[in-house]
Amino acid sequence: MQCAEPTPRDELVKSLMVYYGEGPGREDIVDPDVKIEDEKDMGDHIRQTISYFVEKDERVRAYLLFPETFDRSKEKLPLILCPHPTNLVGKDCVVNNYPEPAKDEQDVYFRQCRQYALDLVRRGFICFAPDRAAYGERRILKGDKKYTEQIDAYKSRLKERWPDWGFTTGKAVWDLQRALDFLVEYDFVDTDRVAIIGHSLGAWDSMLLSCVDDRIKVAAANAGGTIHFDASLWTDLEQRKELLDKPIGLNRMANLMLMAIAPRPFLQLRAINDSYEKGQPNLLEGYRLLVDYYRMAAGQTRRTWHAPVGIYFHCNEHGFDHDARELAYGWLEMHLK
Repeated sequence: MQCAEPTPRDELVKSLMVYYGEGPGREDIVDPDVKIEDEKDMGDHIRQTISYFVEKDERVRAYLLFPETFDRSKEKLPLILCPHPTNLVGKDCVVNNYPEPAKDEQDVYFRQCRQYALDLVRRGFICFAPDRAAYGERRILKGDKKYTEQIDAYKSRLKERWPDWGFTTGKAVWDLQRALDFLVEYDFVDTDRVAIIGHSLGAWDSMLLSCVDDRIKVAAANAGGTIHFDASLWTDLEQRKELLDKPIGLNRMANLMLMAIAPRPFLQLRAINDSYEKGQPNLLEGYRLLVDYYRMAAGQTRRTWHAPVGIYFHCNEHGFDHDARELAYGWLEMHLK
């Protein structure tokens, strides 16, 4: 199969923003009023707890991590956004900070497999880890409630303000963009080297943001961003235009997300035995088309082009085990350092 010519990125982004739903606009952006709530020396890095507004009357807390020897007054470093996976503790998950000790060795390993913000600051990057709406310190319900209950409660509140806005899409992207607005203004952030990495729900956020915001220069997604490859969208411009005009279904829209990320470096890590995979994603043939699309978007030929897109299949079910994390970290280092 031959991949059709790339669609202009602005057309893809426009369609994706329609899919994300009708929420606040540029006129609704408020002063983030960033405050440093706490700063701790963690031994091998510095962890700031900051807070900022994403909407009027909605303040978010996040971690901003710095390498221990980094001089913020004189140096610049790459910034990596680290949205967390599905876990009620939210941002604490990616820095391995839990209210209760691990139950056993398996739980210790489970936590280590999700501490990518902690791992990456130790490798010399500035890392940013916010709470997603309904998680961590943004939970609405008190007491021992399931994450599904927290999400439903937050969705109900969101619908009161923005009835046509997607909670899992538009709201997630808006919040990350409002953080990016002030993060890229810091003198210590190298704005030419801003990346995002995520696992599971965080992988979705990695794709959802990077496809519509080109301030993200490199992206990596593990065990999330589930795409059901539709070959017709990659080979037939008319079929692609039909989806652009009438977006439907997140897993199908993920085809357009990957197109919109091109030709920026993107790594997708997938488990061949992931229990969350549904249907027939046709991954191998789909990724062949994806590579061709990225090559054409970069204006290169097969003879001269080194692919900035990477695909890694592992057998860790819905996990982010050591081998996959090491490969992802190496990918980020290669493209950011």
